[in-house]
Amino acid sequence: MSVSTRDRILDAAEQLFAEQGFHPTTLRQITQDAGANLAAVNYHFGSKQALMLALFRRRLDALNAARLERLDALENDRGRPNLEAVLDAFVQPALEFTRGGDAEGQRFMQLLLRAFADRDTALQAAMRQEYAHVMRRFAEAVGQALPGGGTKPAEAAA
Repeated sequence: MSVSTRDRILDAAEQLFAEQGFHPTTLRQITQDAGANLAAVNYHFGSKQALMLALFRRRLDALNAARLERLDALENDRGRPNLEAVLDAFVQPALEFTRGGDAEGQRFMQLLLRAFADRDTALQAAMRQEYAHVMRRFAEAVGQALPGGGTKPAEAAA
């Protein structure tokens, strides 16, 4: 089965963004490595920024789904999970993603670190908005797992 043009563009962009960073990488470099033309990037993504967001969604949607699945299981099995279990539910899927010599997982983590190190505020804002529901769920779970968690400050003082 052949790889779609869209996937070839995503693969090439992931490799180049991880190696060079977002801003220095040109769409021409991406399309050349993908064996595609510039019109294909515009057709599938609309812009370089949208291409980057699609790259993150491709990997982070599955990663965050695994995180939420573990958190759901914790909450269903134990009622109120402990802090270590909540943090484990957040961290372990990311570790599993990069473990075992998976070049794609390692390359994506390199890309993720580079994106945040480059302080691309537009990308960071888009990612915060895209995955706010995941962060909110984990923040609530951490709050519940802390001593006195689940009680309002006025209730804890009473």
